[in-house]
Amino acid sequence: MNRIETIARGICVKGGRVLLCRGRKAGNLYFPGGHIEFGEKGATALEREVLEETGLASKAVAFLGVCEHRFVQNGSEDHAEINLVYALDIPDADPARPVEAKEGWIAFDWIDAAELADSAVEPAALRRVALQWLADSGAAANRIV
Repeated sequence: MNRIETIARGICVKGGRVLLCRGRKAGNLYFPGGHIEFGEKGATALEREVLEETGLASKAVAFLGVCEHRFVQNGSEDHAEINLVYALDIPDADPARPVEAKEGWIAFDWIDAAELADSAVEPAALRRVALQWLADSGAAANRIV
């Protein structure tokens, strides 16, 4: 069955480093977050997912934009997502310490913000605009990639 998933993603930058989620099996990198449940607001879904995955309270500070993403999963499964992207604050996360994953299938990594555009973070379109969106978060703009 073909379907499009709606995902809430957060961009958390501290001390010049960006928090990323890594799938342990596939090794893919992406911004923290997860599925938005029916009737749930995107910001609420992001905060819930971060708490479930890290045990840390967070705050979706500002809506940044939308990113479409289509990819092949597990070598043959066509997959599509609409990512609602937010500026994310995780007060107790510190780039000097690893963020511990509460779920065995994922891990968290901090990378230098300067490396984000050239990293393997997916969706590729989002890694190229994420920091600019964050820098412009006070400006009213339509951001769709």
